[in-house]
This record gives sequence, C-alpha cells and structure tokens, in this order.
Amino acid sequence: IIRYRLLPNTLCLFRRFTSSRSHTQLPGEDSNLRGDGAIRRTAPYGSTIEQTYAGVLSFLRRNYTRNLNGVDVAVTGIPL
Repeated sequence: IIRYRLLPNTLCLFRRFTSSRSHTQLPGEDSNLRGDGAIRRTAPYGSTIEQTYAGVLSFLRRNYTRNLNGVDVAVTGIPL
C-alpha cells in the first residue's frame, strides 16, 4: 500500500540522490590514447583509465624509451 501523502517526500529524496549527468567524468577519460599509451603518450604520466600493473614495454605505465642517458636506475625483466 502506497501512502499518497508520503509520495512527494519520496520523490524529493529520489531527485536529490540521483544525478542529471549520465556518468562522472574521470581525468583522462576523453584521451585519444585508447588501449596502451606507453609508446604513444607525450606526457610523463598516464591517464587514470590505464591500469598501472600492465602495459606494453612499460613499468608502472611510464613512457617507453631506449635512451638511457642520465638514468640512475633501470627496471628490467619479465613480470609474472
């Protein structure tokens, strides 16, 4: 049984807790780098839509480079 005098309050709460937007925008979500950006990215940091534990030729989603001039530490190997 629905009590009609409580219905306006319920609708008010529903409107307050729902958003008019379809989804929340994440930083980097509208990036042109779909898939793996480890090689194509121009900034030193990846976007939030990239996973930090996996990627082509990268560790923690850093940019891939063959130039090791001025490098103090290099992480190499095959992750399991």
